Amino acid sequence: MLPKPDEWVNFYPPCLAVLKHRIHRGFHQPQFSQAIKVTVPYDSWPTLISPCFPPMNSCYRRLLILPFFALSPLLSSCTTHCKPEKLSAPPESAFVKTEIPVRGADPYPVWRTRSPGKPVLLLHALNGISPSTLHFALEMESWGYRVYLPSLYGDPIMEHSAFGYDMALEASKFLERDSRWNLSSTKDIGPILDHTTAMANWVSETEGHQSIAVVGNCLTGSFPIALLSEPAVQLAVIAQPAAPVKAIHQIVLQLPQGPAKSRTLSIPTNRMDQAIAAMRADPSKKIFGFHYHRDPLAAVMKFDALHRTLRNSQLEGRFHAFVLGDKKSRYENTRSSWVTQGLTEQDRTMLTPHSTLINPESLSDREWFRNHLRAILDQGY
Repeated sequence: MLPKPDEWVNFYPPCLAVLKHRIHRGFHQPQFSQAIKVTVPYDSWPTLISPCFPPMNSCYRRLLILPFFALSPLLSSCTTHCKPEKLSAPPESAFVKTEIPVRGADPYPVWRTRSPGKPVLLLHALNGISPSTLHFALEMESWGYRVYLPSLYGDPIMEHSAFGYDMALEASKFLERDSRWNLSSTKDIGPILDHTTAMANWVSETEGHQSIAVVGNCLTGSFPIALLSEPAVQLAVIAQPAAPVKAIHQIVLQLPQGPAKSRTLSIPTNRMDQAIAAMRADPSKKIFGFHYHRDPLAAVMKFDALHRTLRNSQLEGRFHAFVLGDKKSRYENTRSSWVTQGLTEQDRTMLTPHSTLINPESLSDREWFRNHLRAILDQGY
């Protein structure tokens, strides 16, 4: 019987240890097709894992590695950057749907909560405007905020409604062909960042030119930082920023990204410079971050890099992070001036812990993160 997706890294442990080592060193780096399947050249597999087996005829050795090929469809069908949700979407009647015009692009559909309140632009994660995202928006509405939820993928998405969409793997394939997104770029996530900027300004204008808060998650986690360059955006909330996204083999084998990708926020240099200039000009602009210390999909080192950038600009006091770690975590020890750390009981797996505000596995973790977010929002912006 094949192992479960979260357990398969323990399958043939000596072989995978070698495979991890060789891939990490850069030998026979796997390539991935648009179907997100492992497509390591056939002749590379015996070289990758040959130390797992005693010397033998190459035909026998290739027979022994067939289980690795058998795992390929398993990985392509169930490995995503967001664990599938179990919730059902709330009724669409709980929201008002409209469109946001964006110059040079088709209008973006947006759903907003019905009650009045201070405006919040909530950007969805890789899996789209999922049921948990919608329920989170309604909870924020109960706190006294009016939440705008644009679908950055349009509507419909490959014949599926954007409302309640929860298909991270399909979204990955879709975005690989979408010129608005550069999922693997360390320098620029793509034109979608400019489109999101237009959305933020539209929300502010629609709400009588009020200042707004922007909350990014996972794939969009770093977007709010760039949007601070806009006068309307006063508060940036960055939750587990994951761009550039990890490759499937890095997720499955629990390999880290390289140093450049682990630390970058995929924000163009000029946009970061504009955000820093805006923060200097307006002392009320702030950034708050939410993360797990041992997130397997998004490196917490991005927070360290952001803090270093702001410190170099004498703005280190404008960023504070809330991080959950396990009993062995010491992340806060040398960062106590800008990090508040709590304890999570979640075990690290191939995909979790990752989501902080929207869909964490632990209800106590969700309460911890959301209580801090609510306190931040209630301070005013």
